[in-house]
Amino acid sequence: MIDKTELKKAASLIEETGTVFVALPEEAPVDAVAAAALIAGRLTGLGKTVMVSRTNPLPPKWEFLSVKPLTSHAQIPQDVVITIDTKSSPVGELRYEKGDEALTIILSPKDKPIRVSDIKIGGEPAKADCVIVVGAETLETLGALYDKNPRLFFETPVINIDISPANNNFGEVNLVNPKARALTEISSALAKAFLPQPLSADEATLALAGILANTKNFLDGKVLPETLSLAAEAIASGAKRDLILRAVEERRPLPILQLWGRAAVRSRYDEDRGILISIITADDFIKTGTTPDAIGEVARLFETHLAPPKIFLILQHDPVSQRISAILQSRDFELAKELSHTMFGNFERGLLRLRETFPSFREAESGILATLDSLKTRTGRSNKENVPPF
Repeated sequence: MIDKTELKKAASLIEETGTVFVALPEEAPVDAVAAAALIAGRLTGLGKTVMVSRTNPLPPKWEFLSVKPLTSHAQIPQDVVITIDTKSSPVGELRYEKGDEALTIILSPKDKPIRVSDIKIGGEPAKADCVIVVGAETLETLGALYDKNPRLFFETPVINIDISPANNNFGEVNLVNPKARALTEISSALAKAFLPQPLSADEATLALAGILANTKNFLDGKVLPETLSLAAEAIASGAKRDLILRAVEERRPLPILQLWGRAAVRSRYDEDRGILISIITADDFIKTGTTPDAIGEVARLFETHLAPPKIFLILQHDPVSQRISAILQSRDFELAKELSHTMFGNFERGLLRLRETFPSFREAESGILATLDSLKTRTGRSNKENVPPF
């Protein structure tokens, strides 16, 4: 959970500033770039002057992301200072001529020639009203940007956005949440705090890209309900989910693909309920050399390569316990939560794993479908209703 007090402080700070500098590490991952682009776009919409640091371009597979808010803004400005050693090269007169494409500065000597070696050109420290640092554990992580502009970060209020537990809270405002799975979770919350409006399709794509890239499409580690809720919101807002999935998709080991193939041919679609039911037998696990731990990856393969149904139900025969267990994914997240309470399930990596087991596939299917029907009747849900895709 993001600290609401810090979030309010950040929004107030942004509201009071005119020029905002968004800083990223040079080797920023897609999550950090997406988070920064989301914030920069909202700041522009708020009428702020936005500047951004240089980062290496993302791989071509991410070219569909709308990172124009980062590439279209100027780099951090610095005043250019011309210094002349007037003791060695006295100046009698200074004038300039300004044309359409050039500015010429003319120095006339006083009593002896002006030596070029006595003229130095340098820069004043960079300036901004506020700095937003995205995805850096320390200021030193920013590399040359920090080394060349230390005064900018010490003399300017800094909003620190990060999800690393190693972050040293270097900001005046620290939006640091190690429990969040993506920087875009924090950037979305901040963007809504200083400019409250729904996510646009481009913003939704940025938010979802950060989540799916960091979680490897929910396969890597525990995912909290807040993350799932933002993912559902992003998809409902028009995020380019298919393109994101292609970008994050990794080659699966052959046994996983074989297990998926067996599950695919043993699947059926219940059109009335909008449920795709897939069955995996104990023999499937044995012949492919896999275990029930692979079910999550099988579910992701279905999700990547098939149009997602309203509800996806996988029934598996555990070769050890000889019982039938179930994993479910629903585009109606509230329905999935109600089912988890009714059948004592828990969410793992974006999937609902039911604790209740059954002696046969027939009893598992009939029992779960009956419970779903009962929940829909009790809550007034219709099988035909439109719910956010998930």
